[in-house]
Amino acid sequence: NMPEVSTIYDMIPERFSEFAHLPHNVTLVKNKRKCIERASHMIAISEQSKKDLCEFYSVSPDKVDVIHLGVDYEFYRGASKKIFEFPYLLYVGGRLNHKNFPRFLEAYATSSLKKDLPLVAAGLPWNAEEQKLLSKFGITKSTHLCSSPDNETLRALYQGAALFVYPSLYEGFGLPILEAFASGVPVAASSAGSIPEIGGQGALYFNPTDLTDMQNKMVLALSDDSRQQRLQAAQTRAQQFSWDKTAEKTVATYRKVLHNA
Repeated sequence: NMPEVSTIYDMIPERFSEFAHLPHNVTLVKNKRKCIERASHMIAISEQSKKDLCEFYSVSPDKVDVIHLGVDYEFYRGASKKIFEFPYLLYVGGRLNHKNFPRFLEAYATSSLKKDLPLVAAGLPWNAEEQKLLSKFGITKSTHLCSSPDNETLRALYQGAALFVYPSLYEGFGLPILEAFASGVPVAASSAGSIPEIGGQGALYFNPTDLTDMQNKMVLALSDDSRQQRLQAAQTRAQQFSWDKTAEKTVATYRKVLHNA
């Protein structure tokens, strides 16, 4: 029998019991359990994911290698177009459950930033519930949606932003943070899950369940004296993550597993 290596990205359905019953999570957990049981060895994409994997599935830590993801070199290149002619706050990615998007909307809507900086979200179209929230918080007009942008548009969105905000309650990695770092945009991010592990000194962190802390750090990330220093640290940090490195380490793990088979 050939040995099998499984790559584990996160433990979101396991960590958030309130979402565990959702059909896609039930299927995901069932398939994940099978993969973990069959695997001779595993790869986790962060120390946080490894810790959670070992905790939830009683996996021995020596069966798991941590191999971080990389950031695409494209994000270091200057964008060839501008999407908006004004500065803005940027949010990128999914907005389901653990992404903490409604709380972020409330923090933005009740902060001093709203009058100077519109909010741009890149991702799927608004759902009915989100449209109600935008209306309830009075920010329908100051919010713009870029629906499912291609890579070139996404790069331009990062590079035109005054601030990138990442408010998740949990992440197994946090790729958009590195994309923002490489793009040279200041970052205010949640202190939850793997986010500080990946972001290091490049971001300002807030408690994702504390509206005031979120607001304060967003304002600070835009204006404090250490901003330039942090942007420098962010570029250096992003350069430590590359897909070449991810590929090399993945190949090394597969070779090791084959050798020990």
